[in-house]
Amino acid sequence: MKYFDHAATTPMCNEAIEAYSEAAKLCFGNESSLHDEGNKAKQLLEASRKIIASSLDEADESVIFTSGGTESNQLSIQTLLKNTSPTKKHIICSSLEHHSIHQSMLQLHELGYEIEFMKHHSNGIVNLEILQKQIKETTAIIILQHVNSEIGIIQPIASVHQLIKDTDILLHVDCVQSYGKLNCKSISKYADSLAISSHKVYGPKGVGAIVFPHIHTLHPHHSAITHEKGYRSGTVNVPGIYSFAMAVNQVKQDYHIQNMRNIILENLHLTEIPFACIEGTNEQQLPHIICLVFPKVQGQYVMMELNKLGYCVSSGSACQSGTKEPSKALLALGKDSDEAKSSIRISLGAHNTEEQCHSLAHDLSQIITML
Repeated sequence: MKYFDHAATTPMCNEAIEAYSEAAKLCFGNESSLHDEGNKAKQLLEASRKIIASSLDEADESVIFTSGGTESNQLSIQTLLKNTSPTKKHIICSSLEHHSIHQSMLQLHELGYEIEFMKHHSNGIVNLEILQKQIKETTAIIILQHVNSEIGIIQPIASVHQLIKDTDILLHVDCVQSYGKLNCKSISKYADSLAISSHKVYGPKGVGAIVFPHIHTLHPHHSAITHEKGYRSGTVNVPGIYSFAMAVNQVKQDYHIQNMRNIILENLHLTEIPFACIEGTNEQQLPHIICLVFPKVQGQYVMMELNKLGYCVSSGSACQSGTKEPSKALLALGKDSDEAKSSIRISLGAHNTEEQCHSLAHDLSQIITML
């Protein structure tokens, strides 16, 4: 199979696999235990924490390990709300957010919070003028994904921070798709919490982290929790965390990704296939993600036809696969329901080649022209 679905998950790198195996054999103790085996696990855990923190130029204590991006998002929001005034019941959230954020918004609405969604330009960038008008005295937090997993648009986090820097409004940023692909060090300077995930950077599934840059000013959302500095309960997954850290150590900027993106798009254009590509300028677009909309063609059909030919792509976010609902991201950009069901996502990674990209563009052209 030629794998073009890296936004859904990445294959584990050899270094991460070897690290997991080594830690599982040699550091199997519970890091909370006071004996030597527990101490070995504790030392490995803290060494891993240092690596993740260093990748964002943050203090070691700012990193709280979780089970992945979903928990990181939801636990971040719970924690930030715990640290705002109970009179602040207004939350501003991007409508392009991950499914885990939308779940949280539904739950918070049921608890009496006023949820207001940001408006976006047609290319997906948040409309800052409208956002400024949405901010109220009762606004508690703003939630904005750094890079959208379906269309790859990069949001102007620094500009959003500029709107609220003189207020007590807190900012949560989902960096699951951007971490390891973009330099997120500057983002951590603007945010009050960041969510990251291991399996998007060639590490194991079931591991992630929250980074609280100002953790010394925060209180955990629940007072009875004993693990991870009181922020998360449950036995810590030390082998998975160490494997995550070793994957992060191997992350390099993929400068060939932009070239492979260009190969796919240029070769599709050459065939004069009618399609729309959701993209911005180089400063606004993560090159790893290509969202293509084919008029009057079901995205799932195109995906399955490509699968028969040995390609792995998706028809939207993996968290919404199996549903017949149109893409929420494309609906938020003004696409109608049919258009929002007519997209596929190609997401590039470290092991893709230019030859694979030429082949994908050719075979995709054949599928569309036969319809």
